[in-house]
Amino acid sequence: MWQALAFGGVLVGMAGILALAPRDGAQVAVFMPPWAEQGDAMRAAAAARLDVVAVGSNGRVAILAAVDRSGVSRLYASGAVLVADAAIARACLTTEPPKTEQAA
Repeated sequence: MWQALAFGGVLVGMAGILALAPRDGAQVAVFMPPWAEQGDAMRAAAAARLDVVAVGSNGRVAILAAVDRSGVSRLYASGAVLVADAAIARACLTTEPPKTEQAA
């Protein structure tokens, strides 16, 4: 009986991982570690040469424009702990458009 429960747990876990997986050409959410400084998600996006669509209120999460597999790899190389489908993140986060500096 416990084997069936364990197998069911594995299946549910795999479904969750697949639901979070970023798709080529879709927006993604990048999550930085909890000890990261505010704004690190935007710095990781800049280092990966990707466009920011929205930023989480804590600055450690950002939603990025369409990304391919090499973009996901560059985000991980820039310090991201998780890169997930943006639809999942939008349901859980309060985001705002990125702030841009205005010339005086």
